Amino acid sequence: MDGVGIQANGIAQDRFERLQPEETVVSLNRLCKTCINFTETSQLLQKFSRHQKIKDLEEELVGLCSAEELRNGYLDGCHLCALFWRVADGQHLFRNDAEADSQQLKVLLTATARDASGEGDPLHQLPFVAATGSLRIRLVNPDKERPRSDAGSIEAYLETNPSLNPDVSGKIEEPISSKSDLKLSQIVGWYNQCTETHEKCGRFSNMVAPSQQLPSRLLYVGDGNNDADIRLECNVQDIATLEYATLSHMWGNDPSSYVQLKQATLETFRKQVPANALPVKYKDAIRITRALGLRYLWIDSLCIIQDSPEDWKREALKMAAVYGCSACNISYTHAPSEESSQKYLRDPRVILPCRLRAADARPSRLSAFFGADNLLSSRSRRPSPTAILVQPVAGAIRASWSTEAYRRVCSLLSRAWVFQERILCPRTVYYGHDRLLWDCCETFNEEFTGRLPYVPRSKGQIYAAFAGVAQTQTQALASSLGHLDGQWKSMVNEYRNCHLTYETDRAIAFAGIARAVQSQTGMTYLAGIWKEAAHLDLLWCVMSRASNTNKGAKLPDHDGRKHLTHMPSWSWFSVACQVNPDHDVVDYSLSALAALRSKETVYQASILSFSHPKMADDPDVLLYDFEGLAIKISTYTAPAKLKWEDGIVQLMPHGEPMRPKKLAKYPLYDPRMAMQCHLDDLSLNVMDELPTNANMILLGFIAYHENRKGATRHIIEYPNPAPEDNDEAADWWTRYQFTGLVTVPEQDPPTGQGDYWRRIGVYMYSVEAPSAVVDVKLPFDLGLKSPEEVWLR
Repeated sequence: MDGVGIQANGIAQDRFERLQPEETVVSLNRLCKTCINFTETSQLLQKFSRHQKIKDLEEELVGLCSAEELRNGYLDGCHLCALFWRVADGQHLFRNDAEADSQQLKVLLTATARDASGEGDPLHQLPFVAATGSLRIRLVNPDKERPRSDAGSIEAYLETNPSLNPDVSGKIEEPISSKSDLKLSQIVGWYNQCTETHEKCGRFSNMVAPSQQLPSRLLYVGDGNNDADIRLECNVQDIATLEYATLSHMWGNDPSSYVQLKQATLETFRKQVPANALPVKYKDAIRITRALGLRYLWIDSLCIIQDSPEDWKREALKMAAVYGCSACNISYTHAPSEESSQKYLRDPRVILPCRLRAADARPSRLSAFFGADNLLSSRSRRPSPTAILVQPVAGAIRASWSTEAYRRVCSLLSRAWVFQERILCPRTVYYGHDRLLWDCCETFNEEFTGRLPYVPRSKGQIYAAFAGVAQTQTQALASSLGHLDGQWKSMVNEYRNCHLTYETDRAIAFAGIARAVQSQTGMTYLAGIWKEAAHLDLLWCVMSRASNTNKGAKLPDHDGRKHLTHMPSWSWFSVACQVNPDHDVVDYSLSALAALRSKETVYQASILSFSHPKMADDPDVLLYDFEGLAIKISTYTAPAKLKWEDGIVQLMPHGEPMRPKKLAKYPLYDPRMAMQCHLDDLSLNVMDELPTNANMILLGFIAYHENRKGATRHIIEYPNPAPEDNDEAADWWTRYQFTGLVTVPEQDPPTGQGDYWRRIGVYMYSVEAPSAVVDVKLPFDLGLKSPEEVWLR
């Protein structure tokens, strides 16, 4: 191996895993002569293994080898050299100076009383205990005149330490490729355990796809390895006990380079799909499908007629069922353009601990590590040595996962179509990255570290959200939907931060999730909100994550803005997505505040009906085409004025700021803070003119008296006079809170159907004070007249 991938100055050009054939399998725990000598020489390692007395922060400096020898050990397969090399970023150990590079590197071992959780004794006040303590090991710079930056450290624990992760120890060999045939057994093991023992995973399909719609076509891959058997199956409904896998993938920048199902190739593909024309990821998916014992696979480019808009739309609307009924979804994590980077390669030695095994019963060269120079006599007076695990990190080795973080390294997760595929399938294997990952309704596993203790928005959390709701014949409030409401709002923002090749697909690429929730709850989906919870769902507003940017959400020249003008103004789909680190988010804080006091609601608006010009001909149009969709709301309205004041937009009902009548009793009252107004156009600044024909629409009014001494609360039957100003009244406080939309008249409304309005923002007014002094005139005539009926477009 000497000389392979090495530059003239002796520095390795690339990592170990990129210099080996892809089929290479690494032997773990293997040591070179240098590292064997290190383990024999270190007295602190010997004492640690023997559970002998060690002081906290006790140190030992041991010679190791030169940088060149360390590199050679790393490239020749030594596990301990690999840990030292990677933590020191080994190439930086070289100085292009033969004398300097030949100097011996030394290793500093430090005993620390902290336990494997990474915590313990930060003040170093407790004695060192081998059973729970560790030895911190790091390379130190031998060149004092030309210092290098200090290398990171690796950590040594006794194998019996109860805080360690048992799933990472005991491994003997691992392939450098996550796509190795040896890893198929890992995927099959996960799949079998899930399908045989996970009750939640078995129920998930009925939750998200109760209709059990079938895809119109599937790829038949056979039950052997004969690629000549691969063909298109078009009589899917006739297949008894159908089970199939699905593939989530990225088409890349040149979709035309893929073999595709088209009207002209339909009959040919029914006989045979040419295996030699399939890309690598399709072949990998077929290999996994066969290993799972499945004979059918769904791939979009081969199961949807790509030059038929009618077929594309019909199949796209089935996605909740296609993925919901999938036996296993194979998520190929990287784009075609990334295949040359071989992101599926890894070095298992820098991931898994190196096990320094206990001594044999006979004297040997290795026995000195365990103090067995007089083995027979030492047996009676010394405890048996314990094997040591040297780890790349301190504490229990566990993987972590979040879609936000993995989106940066797995480009698949940044795609909008893939978002719903990931949410809807009962189980997913992530394939093509340097680690295999498994996500199902009961567990999230990583191939090296086992089960992850917590994964935000995992399949398990999605299942809990769906399982926590059921269809109801009454109006379902968002506050009664429990976990689903929070998951829904998280999904909205995660989806908005995903890419689409065609922005016109933004609605239909979310339709599968909407259909699944609608099927489970019985609620009515209307362009991103739920009719039964409209008084809360309409309270979204747009917030920028960037602290120093004025980029707007509705700039006319914003990329994709031309596709959004036909979206309903009251839907978050009308806000152009900004897919970048400072992307705007749909904020539901006003909705959350209103939901917290739902029991004290005096009045809430409701959607009476909705209209869509295509609904009579296509009932599914509400899932994917929102042009012309309007909602009629039963509510109260009030004219309002918008004005700039100190850089803040102030909303004034009837042209006057909301101020209590007895303003002197509210010394800290600021109408701009009491009345929060958020306009949807984030590009506005103080030089811009604001609409002069604004109107306020009421969505919810909360009012109650609260006895703070007795911790009781009573809803106010408005209008309700405040308690008299006496000693008892001092314990009572009153809160008024109303929320709603800021609107302007629709410029081109339909004739003969009443008033039409267009949303431009949201507001919330909130005031709380002693009941005896609170005196706020509300802008709406609640209790004095019946609600109005207004249309929103």
